[in-house]
Amino acid sequence: MKKILIFLLGLILGFYFFMPKEEFFYLIQKKLYQTNNIAVTADIKSDVFKLSLLKGKIYYNDIQTATFDKAYISPYIFYNKINIFDIKLPINNLNITKITLTHNILNPYIIKLTANGNFAKKIHGNINFSKKEVRLYFEGVKNNTVKKFLKKDKKGYFYYEKF
Repeated sequence: MKKILIFLLGLILGFYFFMPKEEFFYLIQKKLYQTNNIAVTADIKSDVFKLSLLKGKIYYNDIQTATFDKAYISPYIFYNKINIFDIKLPINNLNITKITLTHNILNPYIIKLTANGNFAKKIHGNINFSKKEVRLYFEGVKNNTVKKFLKKDKKGYFYYEKF
């Protein structure tokens, strides 16, 4: 029994350390472009624990819609995390300081999102793929242009969209 556990642990750790992180990113990049016409370009660096994207640009329908300074993708076995820093949107000089996306295999259809920027003190919510919906709550909204796109309930301002 002990040998089986050691073998399984070694297999999991070997998979994690030698996972082709760059090829996985290229696969996601190709799928995003084919299904949604979204392209992400960046300088890529990979190490044992994470994939780093530096000086990135995001395009939608071949139009640049955002830039980011750096992003770190940490694919753990049971828990995945993406941190994106210094996102600049060309709309009304909106900047997002940090976005964190987390995914847990216990809830495989839900991605949790937290963010902050110059238009809101804190943003938090979920992307639910089983219900095909996005629900984000905005705390301390500072920009009136952003408020026009949000709804309000007892918890505060929120954005809700079905896809």
